[in-house]
Amino acid sequence: MAPNKKGKKIAKKGKSTTRHRPVPAVEGAYGNVLNDGRFECRLSVRRRPCGARMANESHNIRSHISKKHRVDSAYKKNQRTGNWPCTWADCMENGSTYSNFHSLVGHARSFHGMKGSSKALKKKSGNLLQKIRMEYQKKKREEQRQMEDDEDDGEDEPLFIDAPDYSDGNHGDKNQEDRDPPGTGGSQPIPVA
Repeated sequence: MAPNKKGKKIAKKGKSTTRHRPVPAVEGAYGNVLNDGRFECRLSVRRRPCGARMANESHNIRSHISKKHRVDSAYKKNQRTGNWPCTWADCMENGSTYSNFHSLVGHARSFHGMKGSSKALKKKSGNLLQKIRMEYQKKKREEQRQMEDDEDDGEDEPLFIDAPDYSDGNHGDKNQEDRDPPGTGGSQPIPVA
């Protein structure tokens, strides 16, 4: 390096100078600050680095880590929840559902112009989902009953035929009395010892 007029050393053209990389705005954050000044998260997600990029500011990094990498975050809970139906009339006619709540909110904001808090949408959609589930279960029960009724209608003959009930006395054979033959399960006297 050559000194300039004020005595400070400057690099000559073609020579590289060592620059220190900027540090993340949050001390101990696992990631790198890129050349453009943005922070890249390197926490492991399914055995791969996260790779999310954000402004190198403490609130951005803390928000990302809390939202995406904390196991019990509200964001993750809404991500793993089941189907979410859209509550607007035109979507209800089509039966539009979304795989997670965040997809439903994105749809509502872009197609229906929803603004502000999504709490009311979550409540309406949850109630609608409960109603749909109840109607589905009711339909299944009715189909099961119908199948059972159809099975009963197809059987004309009884499964068991009862033996005719004879009155005490002869059964038409005058020489035979109304007794069970020995050893066939009829009542037999018990010998006394």
